[in-house]
Amino acid sequence: MNPAMNNDFNSSCLWHAHKSLILRYSLFILVVQQDLLFVFHERNCFKNH
Repeated sequence: MNPAMNNDFNSSCLWHAHKSLILRYSLFILVVQQDLLFVFHERNCFKNH
């Protein structure tokens, strides 16, 4: 195996893992944000009534 090719392969694998991690993290943030907005909205409604 060519060392340069091997190095490139490793970095692309790392990049792929990093990408999926970022995607998962951003999805998690979106879900949490929606949950927080929902809770905040519910609290406001409760306060107003």
